[in-house]
Formats: sequence, C-alpha cells, structure tokens
Amino acid sequence: MGTAHDSGHMQAAIADVRLRLQKLASILARADRRVVRTCMHNQSPGALISLATVVSAALPLGADTLHIVKALSHSPEFRDSLLVHTPALLCALLTKANASQADFDEHAELGVLLLSHPLPDAVPLPASAQPFFLRVFDRAIHAPDVSTLEPIYRMLNGACRELLRLLPSEARRRFDKALCHILSSNSAGQNSMLLLWCIGVVVLAERPHYVEGIRSFLSSSETTKTPNGSPERPWKTASGRKLFGSASDVNKTINLTYLSVMWASKGDVVPDSEAIEGIRIATRTLAHVDQEMRIAWPNTNPRAKDAFLKLPTKILRKGIDIGVQFEALCFHAMVAGENNLPSHIVEQYEVNLANITSLYTDTESLRESLSVSLPLFAPQLREPAIQELLSKLLDISTRPTSSHLSTFLILVEELAPVIAHCAPLRSKILLALSSNHLQESIQGFLCSQERGIQEVGSPYRDMVTPSLHRNLVSAIISMLLTSALTAEPSEPGLPRSLAIALICKQQKLTQVTTQPSLMTPPIAHPSVSLFEQGCTPSTGRHLEDWRDRLKSELESQSFYQRDSVIRSVARICQELENRCDTVEEPLHLEQSKSRELAAQIEQLQKEVLSLESKAVDRTFYIDGLDAEIASAENEKNSMLSSLKELRTQFDIANKEADEILHAAREDFMARELQYQSTIITHEEDLKALIKEKGQLADEVQRRESENVSLRELHELDINAMSNENARLTDEVQRTEREKRSLSALHETLNAKLGDLELGIEAERLTVSQQADEINRLQAVTSQLNDLQFSHQKLVRSSEAALRDLEARHENEMEVASSKANEEYEHLSDKLQDALHVGKQATDAYEDTRRELQLLKPTINSFEAKVQQLNTVCSRKDEELEELRSLRSRVQALMSVPSDNHLPIRTSIANNPRTPRQHRRRKSAIPTQDLPPKATTGTQGITNTAMEHIANASFTSSDSSRDGSTPKRAKPRPTFKILSMNVSSTQNPVYPSQSLAKKLSPAKRSALGQLSPNRRHTIVGFAIPEKDEEEEHEGKDDFGLGKRRGSLGGMDDMVQASFDMDGFLAASTPFTPGNIACGTGRVPEEEESGTEL
Repeated sequence: MGTAHDSGHMQAAIADVRLRLQKLASILARADRRVVRTCMHNQSPGALISLATVVSAALPLGADTLHIVKALSHSPEFRDSLLVHTPALLCALLTKANASQADFDEHAELGVLLLSHPLPDAVPLPASAQPFFLRVFDRAIHAPDVSTLEPIYRMLNGACRELLRLLPSEARRRFDKALCHILSSNSAGQNSMLLLWCIGVVVLAERPHYVEGIRSFLSSSETTKTPNGSPERPWKTASGRKLFGSASDVNKTINLTYLSVMWASKGDVVPDSEAIEGIRIATRTLAHVDQEMRIAWPNTNPRAKDAFLKLPTKILRKGIDIGVQFEALCFHAMVAGENNLPSHIVEQYEVNLANITSLYTDTESLRESLSVSLPLFAPQLREPAIQELLSKLLDISTRPTSSHLSTFLILVEELAPVIAHCAPLRSKILLALSSNHLQESIQGFLCSQERGIQEVGSPYRDMVTPSLHRNLVSAIISMLLTSALTAEPSEPGLPRSLAIALICKQQKLTQVTTQPSLMTPPIAHPSVSLFEQGCTPSTGRHLEDWRDRLKSELESQSFYQRDSVIRSVARICQELENRCDTVEEPLHLEQSKSRELAAQIEQLQKEVLSLESKAVDRTFYIDGLDAEIASAENEKNSMLSSLKELRTQFDIANKEADEILHAAREDFMARELQYQSTIITHEEDLKALIKEKGQLADEVQRRESENVSLRELHELDINAMSNENARLTDEVQRTEREKRSLSALHETLNAKLGDLELGIEAERLTVSQQADEINRLQAVTSQLNDLQFSHQKLVRSSEAALRDLEARHENEMEVASSKANEEYEHLSDKLQDALHVGKQATDAYEDTRRELQLLKPTINSFEAKVQQLNTVCSRKDEELEELRSLRSRVQALMSVPSDNHLPIRTSIANNPRTPRQHRRRKSAIPTQDLPPKATTGTQGITNTAMEHIANASFTSSDSSRDGSTPKRAKPRPTFKILSMNVSSTQNPVYPSQSLAKKLSPAKRSALGQLSPNRRHTIVGFAIPEKDEEEEHEGKDDFGLGKRRGSLGGMDDMVQASFDMDGFLAASTPFTPGNIACGTGRVPEEEESGTEL
C-alpha cells in the first residue's frame, strides 16, 4: 500500500511538473530572444545552475522541455550551465539529429544554438558534430539563403572553429568551392545579408582565431602589409583570394560590405539582431584590410564617396536600435579613421557608451566591439563625456549587487590599454579626476568596504557576484594607476593623496573565489574527446579509456536523476504536510458549527407550528414569482431581439453610410478631375493668348522701330533740302543783287547792249536754268510735305491699329477671364454641394454612431437586469426547494398525509389547464418609469369589485359558526373570472397600497387536508383595508416583500379560467379576502397577496 501511495504521489508530481513545463514553454514561445538573454544575464550563476538542473531532469517528460531548452539556449550563460551540468546532452542531441531527416529537422536548431558559442572547458566537442556540420552545410548548398547560411557562420564562430581543419581535403575543397559559387551568384549580389553571412564564413574558415585576438591582429595588420593592402600572410582558399586577392578585389569587398551595412542600418529591412551580427561581420572583414586602403577608399570613385557620406545619416536616424547604431558607428570609424571622425558621430558614440548597459547581453560580442571602437574614438572623446563615464563607473562599483558588473568590467578592461597608448584620453581622464565634479564619487569609491566570503550570505546569492565586484574595483584601480604611471611630464598628474588611497584600497581587497556555491561537483572528463581520439595520432600520452568515461557519465546521470526524484518527493511531502495543517483548522471550525447547528435545530423544532402558515404563504408568493420569472424571461427575450434588431440596423446604417461616403468621394474625385482638366484648358488658352500678345508686342515694336528709322531718314532729307533751299535762296539774292547792279548799269551800258546781247542771252539762259532749279526745289518741297503727311498718316494708322489690337485683346482677355470666373464659380458651387453631401453623410454616420453609443448603456443595463433577474430566480428556486423540504418535514412531524401536494411550477407546466396570468412584479432594478396609459376597460375594476366576485362563489361565514365541524363542500363547476394582460414593456406607477392584498381565486391553490379538530376556521371573513394597514404596520421580519403592480396600461382583457376543483378537493373552507392558514385563524404577523 505504501509503495502504491508513493507511486501515486510521484505520478501526481510528474503531472504537475508537466503542467508547469507547458506553461513555461508557452511563455518562452511568446518572449523575444533579447528578453530571454537579458533575463538570463541578470540571473546569478547559482540560479542558472538550478534552472539547468531542473530542465535537464525534466528532459524525458515530453516535447515541451525541448522547446524550453531551445528558447533558453539563446542565452550563453544558460547554455554553458546546461552543458556543464549535463555534458552528455550535446552528444546525444547531435546523434539523434543525425539519425534521420525528421529528427534533423526537429533538433537542428537546438544543435546549432548549443554549438554557436565556444564550449566550456569541461565539455569536449563530440564526434557527432562533424556529420551534423556537414549536413547543415549541404542544406545551405542546395538552398543558399540567410536562414541556411547563418547556422554555418554561428557554428564556425562558436564551438566548430577548428572543425574544418580536421575535415578531409576533399570535403574542404568542396566547402571552399561552394562558398565561391555563393559569392559569384546573383542571389548574393541582390541579398546584402546573404553576402555578409557568406563573407563571415569565408573569413572564419581561414582565420578562425581572429576573434580571440582582434587587437593584436589589428596592430599586426597595420605594421606588416602586402602590396594589395591585406596582411602579410596570404589567403590560401579560393574564396579568400576572391575577396582579398588583389587591390581591386579589396576595394570591391569594401564597397560591398559598406553597401550591406547601409542596407542593414535602414531599420525595417532586417531584424535588429540579424543586422547587429551582419555589421559585426563587416567590421571583422575590414580588419583584414590595410588602414590606408580603408581611409583612401571613399576617394576611389564618386559612388564610394556618396555611399561614405550617406551612412552617417542612416546611423543618426530616429528610431534606430542602439545595438545596430553602436555597431554601425564602429564600422564607420574603421573606414573613416580616427582623425576623420565628425563631431556628431563622436557625440553619438559618447551617448551609446554612457548607455552601455542597454547594448548587449553577450559579453564576448561587447568585448569585441569595444576593442575595435575605443582606440578609434578615444582621441576625440570630450571631457564632459569622460567625467560622466568615470562617475558612472565609480558609482556602480559601490553597488555590489548590480546586474551590470560584468558589462562595466569589460569596459574598464578594454579602456585600460587604450589609456596607456592614447595621450589625449589619458590627459582628459587625469583632468577629470582632479575636477570637483568627481570628488564625491571618488570619496564614495574609496570609502566603500569590500567584503570577503564570510560576508557574502546576505547581499549576494552566490560567490560569482562578489568576485565580479572585486574584479571591477581592482580593474578601476588598475586603470587609474595606469593613467598616472604612463603620463608624460607635460601631462597633468594624479594627485598624490589619491594615488596613495588607491594603492591602499588595492591592498585591502580580499581574495574571493570564483567557484559558485551552488555548483555541482565537477566531473572529471578526458582532455581529448572521442572525435579527437579517432582523428589524432597517438602522442604517447596516457588517455582515459572510453569505457571508464562512459561508466562515469552513467553514474553521474543516475546520481542526478536520483537526486531529482528525492527533491520531488520531498517537495510533495512538504505540500502534503501543508495541506494537513491547512485542513485540520477548518475541521474544528466545522465541528463547532455542527454543535451550534444542533442547538439551532432544537430551537427551530419549536418554531415549526408558526412556520407552517408562513410556508403556505411563501408557497403562494413563489407561485407569483414563477409567473414574474416567466414574464422576465419574455422581457429578456424581447430585449435580446430588440438588441439584435438594433445591431442589424446599426450594421445597415454603417453600410449605407460607407456607400454614401464612397459615392461622395467618387463624385468628389470625378469633379476634382473635371475641374483640374478645365483649369488646365484655361491655362493653355491663357498661355496661347499671352504668346499672341507677345507676338503683337514684338510687331508693334518692329513697326515703331521702322517708324523711327523713317522719321530719321525724313529728318535727314528735310535737313538736306533746307540746306539746298538756303543755298538757292542765297543764290537768288545774289542774282537779285547782280540784277539790280545790272539794272543800275543798264543805262550806262546801254551803249554796250549790242555788244553784250550774247552775254545777256547767256545770262537769260542761266536765269531760266535757275528758275527751273527753283521749280525743282519747290517740287522737292511739295514731295517732302507729301512724305511728312504720309508719315503722319502711317503713325496715326499704326497707333489706331495698335489701339484696336489692344482693345480687341483686352476684350478677349476680359471675356476669357469672365468665362473662367464663371466656370470657377460653377465648379466651386458643385464642390460645395459635394462637400455638403459628404458632410451630411458624415453627420448621418456620426448620428448613427452616437445613437448606438447612447443605446449601449441601455443594452448593458438590460443585460445586467436580465442577469439580476436570473440570479433572483435561482435564489427563489433555492428558497422554494428549502420551503418544500421544510413543509415535508413539518407534515412528517405533524403526521399529516402528504398525498395532496401544493402546486409547483413543474406540475403547473404539466397541467393542461388554462394558464393563469399574473401581472409582472416591479423589478428591484431601478429603471425609468414610463407614464401610465389608462384604458377604459380597467377603470371600473377595483379591489372591492374583485372581492365581491370572489365572495359570490363561497358560502357565508355565518353558516359555518353553527356547526362544530365544517363539512366538505360539494364539487362545483369551474367558473371564470376576468383577468387582464399587462404588456411587459409598460410599467405604470400607482400609489403604493397596503402589503396585505386580497387574494383572488385565480391565485389560490388547494391546501392539504385539515384535521377535524380545528374548530377555529373562519369562513367568509374579510378584513377591511384599514385593518390591513394596521396589521401591515405590526408585521415582523418574516413578512413577505411588497407585491406591487398596476392595472394601468392594459391593452385588452382576456378571460382566464379558474379551477374550482382544486379548491373543493382539498376539503378546506376558504375566505374570499384572506386564506385561513394553519388552524384557520387569520395570521397576525404576515400577510401576502397577489394583485390582479
């Protein structure tokens, strides 16, 4: 029995563990890789070892554990802890992955994750890694892509760095040939990330130890170079020569890597983690290129210069990931050189350096990036940034429990050698240490107490954290003393008091071991793996036999499994103890409650007789509640249908609004296109008119220039004619003077007339010639006048033609402008109409949406009301069941036969009688009262009238007083009374009436058989309303709640049958106003009724 019990507990524990593993797997499936890395990085080594122990123990439980290991293996810390705790896991996993294609597809990702980082020293590389690597590479050859080539790079960058050297020569040649094919393919040229992964594989295949000594590699590559700009050692592989074989190949490689970095820095093109690793590959690639060639590359061609200038803008864009930005800054600094870095690039690097805790969780990647970038940016770092960095280092060293100790330790370790070789950085650090800004931080750093192992318990969870803190403090002291000792005489020195204080603090540091307290005992493993035993020739050194190693591994696995089972059983036992402690106290409480309940049962048995009458009244009250529940359900159904109709109407309104809006938008777009075409047509017409106007202006200018030239020629002719006229006038005057002299000498020369006749005749000819000349001059003058007149006429015609042309074009422009304005106004009116239609559609949509928003609270209130009514109904059903059980117990105690049961809802539902209709009871939920709608059919019906109708069907109460025992009344035929249907949507308000209302026959049901000893039965007795009110005031706590209702708002009156057989078969006298309960007396403390 004990073994079966323990087995059951173990199975329950295993089921609980599986459930928790499924929950953890679902959480890790939704988490991002960076979140997992950060979470694991912030955990202590002891916690990581505990987690690795639990996960390795749960590996046989199911596939969920494999998903958990796959998600957590993105963290290098967890991966190392898992492999150290379970060394055989890697070999078993790779062996299973090599078994079949299905197993390879399932376990390939986890195998790549475990091999993506160097293995711990205690874990050798298994022999199954070789076929697994070749299988992954074959997949990359058949489908070259980022997803298939990235695993090759990560394994070569991790645990498989020396694996290629152990492969056969034929496999190495095939590997190199495949890389050359990928580099030469079009897919590599079109996919920048594929090109980067391929270049990274090429570099790691031939230079696997580049990452381990990057600083020494860079320093050696700067001193020893070949003519092609690569390090002195030549590249042996064809793929390496394809990248670095000549100067042109190197420039091409720089160009491709630079463009790929620009592509990775865009943001939304590739994931941030992939972009970070791709830029890091580009940085490693440029480390194999001479610095002079890197710096001279932007000047080789214009395209290189343009690309070089575009990268800083992409680095400094908003929203870029800080890790991508930091890697891109390192890459750009390698190309630009330490002396050509812009100030804004340096400022951004200072910002990233101040936020170094947000960069990486992988310490090796951070160390690599800092070792490349710090020597390049160090000479240009500003003094405020250095002060801020030193202040943060000193402050973090005073908080030993910080989760970023390893990050700052790497920063200090990488900064110390840079300080020794960079004079500007050293001078700024020494000046910062002497400034007043850092004095408080320095004093806090010097005054902080270092604690040893014996003080680790309270502030630390393990021993690694205090060791990191001690190493950080020691590294800071070493950095500061290095800066003081390597300073030149011209540089500022470290204050002597500070140097002495640092030396004293270094002496006070306690020695803290780096072995974690929760670390499991190390397992002795051989220094040579199985794969190395098969591939390495014997060196004569003694090696452990594989059988002994297999035996030790099996023993360690059984120890871990036994320890896990013991812990699980202990945890189960502890949970059982907790449950026992938790269960005992409620047991005592229940026992005390049972004793109290026994006393209460004895007291309640004394109250059975009084509760009998109240139970009967409650039965009637429950019947009324049943009817109200039915009406509430009907009302709920009507509300749900109304809600469905409202939702349908809302959907239809939304569709109509969307259609109207779509039509309005299409109309608006059509009108807009029409307006644009009209405007373009008018613009073309205006351009044509403007061109024609320019041509006319040119014609006018040409005419004016011709007129000016004619005017000038005319003036020249006038001047010439004036000169000629003046000459002729002088000649005429001279001739007239000579004529006068000749006339004067005529008398004296009369004698000589004969002699001079020939001379006179010649003179006459001369005078006639002169007269002809005068006539010619007069003709020229008249011609000149004609020319002047024609010139003036031409001027006037030109001016008139110009004015006519200007007037005509002005009229045409005015007409075109008026037409354009009219068309614009017409189009504007159409646009306003379209906007108005769109606005109306938007307003209709908004009105519909507001109406729906207004109806939502009503719908919610209706739903809440329905829920509350359901709750009330369920509670009343429970009360009904309690009352029924109580009635059966009372009847059993009173020895009353329970053949004639009171009517319940199930019997009513199965009874084929005409259903009785009750007026809906007013709900307890506060709702808005609607105004009453009185009808003529209900105004004449009162309580008294209904009482008379009921009294008419029973015998008088006086006749029952003469006899000792009332006789059973004969069965009478069924008669019908009027009942009114009240609409479920109407809720009229009437003045509140007394709680005690007359019960109509339709509300009564048959009672149980009465004892013949009951002498006090009152038949035909009715209590006035005034007495009812007095009795209502003295009602105790057992009274039923008010039954309020109204006859108002009835649409019609329907006759409802009342079964008298049920009353007469019970052999119980009835009163028309009040029902005789119990012994036949009127209950004094509680009355209940149902109002029609």
